[in-house]
Amino acid sequence: RDLRMSRGLGDVYKRQMERKKRIDRWLAEAKPYLHADLDLQEASRILSIPAEELARMFNRGFGKPFGAEIARLRVRYAKNLLLADPSLPDRIVAARSGFGDARRFRRAFLRQEGVHPRQFRREHRPEPQPEKRTYP
Repeated sequence: RDLRMSRGLGDVYKRQMERKKRIDRWLAEAKPYLHADLDLQEASRILSIPAEELARMFNRGFGKPFGAEIARLRVRYAKNLLLADPSLPDRIVAARSGFGDARRFRRAFLRQEGVHPRQFRREHRPEPQPEKRTYP
């Protein structure tokens, strides 16, 4: 093997790993998935990574396409909203979690979780606590 070639491949790998870490940090800290208008082109512009390369990185590094990973993060965020306040209407949960509308939210939630948001609410509803009586 040509030593220069193998050293070059190591540099490519390092650069890819650094970019993956940068993407992970961006997703965790900036939570860009909460913006309904986020798409691959916008992410590419923000991260200064060519769109084609960013798409490949999502497919390889996250094991799914960009849109699917963003939907996964949005549904995860929506689940936390539903657990915190089950009375929130779907349209509010959709808007807060980055989905354009309630219909898109419901479809993505059902696809990922296997249940409709309404059923998720029912299954995770806190049990009513009996009133504590104090006696004088």
